Amino acid sequence: MHLTAAGLILAYAFNHFIRPFPSEIFFWSQLILALDILFLVFAGRHILTDYPWVNQLFRLIEALFFLGIALLMFMTGKYVFMIIYILLGALYLYLLYCERKVTKTERIALHHTGITISSLPEDKFFYWSQIVDLKATYDSIMVITGWKTYHFNLQKNLAFEELEQIHEFCRHYLGKTTG
Repeated sequence: MHLTAAGLILAYAFNHFIRPFPSEIFFWSQLILALDILFLVFAGRHILTDYPWVNQLFRLIEALFFLGIALLMFMTGKYVFMIIYILLGALYLYLLYCERKVTKTERIALHHTGITISSLPEDKFFYWSQIVDLKATYDSIMVITGWKTYHFNLQKNLAFEELEQIHEFCRHYLGKTTG
């Protein structure tokens, strides 16, 4: 899907460029966005999980792209389109904020009532009754619900006492120990 979007954006950029009196700002903005998407497609998921700052950099580029197009729309007197592009830029900035929040905190928290998992746009909460199994090691936790499995590599390894506390939660709330 992303590859198709990048191809369409590239085609639109070059189509715009060959028209009489093209806007170079619009062309370069489209080209940079398409290259941004292509890089993310070919770089793969692992670079984004291993280096979260790369994803945040691309979110910033995308937000600046939409805000740059909004400026172009303002300069050409197309105020309705300007508002639309400002809203798109603001949405990408909000997404950047949410993604930064997720990477700054651990992505899972265990409570007496259930488990909270960091997610976008808001955290997900699962009651213990919704959890089928929980597997914990010193460096990762896997939460298995009835419909989805969540795997988390922890930013900081668990201490022995913390791992034992997780095992105790599982014995108490799930009726089994973690594996």
